[in-house]
Amino acid sequence: MTEKVVFKGTWFLPSNIEQRVAGTLTHNADTGTQLEIEDSFDDQDKPFESKLRNVDIILGISKEGDCITLFSCFLIRTIWGNSYKAVWEANKVFVGCHALKPSDLCFAEVVLQVRPLFLWLNSSGIQITDFTTPMQSTTFTYSKPDNITFSIDEKVSGELGFSNSFSFPSSHSEAIEFTHSAALVIKTLGAEEIEYNELWIYVQRFINWLTVATGYSCEVEKVSFYQNNLIKHELSDGTKIRQEIVSYFKKQRISRKPNSPDQFLFDFPKLKPYMPDALTSWFRLYESIEIILQILSENMGRDVAFSEFHFKDIIQALEAFHRKLIRNERMNKTKYKAFKNKILSQIGDETERSFVKEQLNYANEPKLRERLVELINRCDIPSIQSIIGDKEIFVKLVIENRNYHTHLDKSGKKMILTPVELYHLSEKALALLFATILNEVIPDKEFINQTLRLSNRWGFRVERSNS
Repeated sequence: MTEKVVFKGTWFLPSNIEQRVAGTLTHNADTGTQLEIEDSFDDQDKPFESKLRNVDIILGISKEGDCITLFSCFLIRTIWGNSYKAVWEANKVFVGCHALKPSDLCFAEVVLQVRPLFLWLNSSGIQITDFTTPMQSTTFTYSKPDNITFSIDEKVSGELGFSNSFSFPSSHSEAIEFTHSAALVIKTLGAEEIEYNELWIYVQRFINWLTVATGYSCEVEKVSFYQNNLIKHELSDGTKIRQEIVSYFKKQRISRKPNSPDQFLFDFPKLKPYMPDALTSWFRLYESIEIILQILSENMGRDVAFSEFHFKDIIQALEAFHRKLIRNERMNKTKYKAFKNKILSQIGDETERSFVKEQLNYANEPKLRERLVELINRCDIPSIQSIIGDKEIFVKLVIENRNYHTHLDKSGKKMILTPVELYHLSEKALALLFATILNEVIPDKEFINQTLRLSNRWGFRVERSNS
């Protein structure tokens, strides 16, 4: 993503395209996007009476002729002096198109360069030809790696694609410059265009997958959209080149960044045999346990200091996974209904019956203890057993600390942990959540076992337990 861009031009609202004002749009990846205009979008004679405070769309035409759409805009300040000025902030910028309303922001394809995608894929395509005489020149060959395609649903598909560019010696440079990168491409089936917000959901779900797979938060470096009806030019053979629509937005600050492939949780070459089915399964699973996968992703790529809220989120995700995908009742509904009626029929006092009935409404759900034990037994992966250690102690620690940090009541509890101890307990619970979900995406327990054992994050816990 470009760190800073500036567009000078004229700006107007879709509802009043005749009233145009001069202004400058400045985008900074760290601070966001601001548009400073030299007049009001309302009545120019009475700008002080303007009631506009937020608008969906502001349109612009730069001096270079770029069509610009600012999306989700709000007024942040006005400036009074010799003349009136106003400063607007936009959540997103699209350069290359005009949209009269949010629903016009429809696209058939989005292409993203995401850090650390290229480093994680670890597929440069560069080979050095063997040579026998050290003094002779070395020959480099480049073969673009095969793209990895995967299905998502009946509307869109995805692809991990590779690109490259060469710059040969010229008057400006004496060297051959070569750049290569990987990008995520998500496109609709049948070239049907869908709204930006809907298309972006698929992007977010992929980024969450990449965060889980790498163990690092992702940084979106560039986003390009394509519409079917915007053609940049046509080649002599009839091929139509679509107009690239570049999107700018405020980026997330990320401090933890990998420098080499061996720092990732997954070794992609070992994961490759399971692709693209793993990605397809991830998208399919997302529909049923979206919040759980978000919690997993946020904690896998955690870029902020640990707190008890992370612990509570992880335990909530484990409990919710069990509820959603395993079971949420101790006995079947028919038997439990008969059991409940039998108890209530023996209580004569109406007030007491009402109280007991309310308690029995939720008594058929498994307790947290049952859910944790069942998840651990179901996981059945040696590395997880080593990371967790004594199952009974682990379960007791989770329950007492979850209850304490939820209700802030220490009475009767003997196993409340210090912040450092709670962090280590959270890491054990996160490993259980990771392995439990990963087994739904890649049903190969030995692969998951080795991934945990060799990981920088949990490997030492496995070795320490086995030593």
